[in-house]
Amino acid sequence: MKEIYQELYRRKKTDLQGCLDLIHSGDRICFAGGCNQPSGFMEQFHTVAPRVENVECIKSRSGDYEFVTAAGMNGHINTGSPLYGEAFMEGMKHGTTSHIVCDMHDYARFITQHKPCNTFVAAVSPLDEHGNFQVGMNLMWEQECLQTCDKIILEVNGRLPRLPGGLEIPLSCVTAF
Repeated sequence: MKEIYQELYRRKKTDLQGCLDLIHSGDRICFAGGCNQPSGFMEQFHTVAPRVENVECIKSRSGDYEFVTAAGMNGHINTGSPLYGEAFMEGMKHGTTSHIVCDMHDYARFITQHKPCNTFVAAVSPLDEHGNFQVGMNLMWEQECLQTCDKIILEVNGRLPRLPGGLEIPLSCVTAF
């Protein structure tokens, strides 16, 4: 890592709890999809439910996470997606999930214009020599949603590859990782 990024890197680096503490009532969160789902964050995300209200999440259909499936989340953390998997059907029993009806080719624009997100959470490849993290795979709505977010929380995963055309996220824009 270049020296110019070291101090900023040190200031923004935290642990999982530090990232979870950044979630507040009324947040509208866009989770990156597919291979870039921040699984460690999402596995513990339900723990913020007792202290928040009206948190809305957009995520892909995959992932059986407690914040999607558990009773007691409704009104605290609610989740929507145009892609409805098994976990969403379980969440539907508790009133915590909803299907977002839209044209898939226009989904990102629909989300950012209808109810913009203020928080973006993704698993990313490590910081590169240019000071960027990368969301490298499964780009469906991430780029558009990222543009509306003032809070960016990243889960760095050294196993995620950097790919040509991936979504570059400058360290300077990141709230915490």
